[in-house]
Amino acid sequence: MTGTYRDGLHQSPLLADYAANALIGLPNLEIDLGDFTPIRQPLVGLNRDMTILETVQQTMAMGYECLWNIRPEWDELIHECLLNKYRTQVESIDATYTPPPDLIAFSCYDEQIITRLRDYYSNWKE
Repeated sequence: MTGTYRDGLHQSPLLADYAANALIGLPNLEIDLGDFTPIRQPLVGLNRDMTILETVQQTMAMGYECLWNIRPEWDELIHECLLNKYRTQVESIDATYTPPPDLIAFSCYDEQIITRLRDYYSNWKE
């Protein structure tokens, strides 16, 4: 389900029930949203290298916002480690499509995100 916050769809009890069932793996027998399946390929915001770099920059910024207490010379080492980790992660998800930065970072810690991204991207290759 997609849409803007202001369109009010998030307040629909029918859609809320549908989303809740989907999240916990229950079938949705009362409503069929098949007509609303996306018809365009996933959008590409940045090229792969720039997206990976942006993911690293956002992660580093989050660390400083959370008051990381690290020695100055460790910045480059952490940056390089994250760059390698995220590059490997992106390449393991798909050879063509690159997820947005937040999904790259979260997918490193949640196998379900990886599975869903792979399934989503593979649908556009059939």
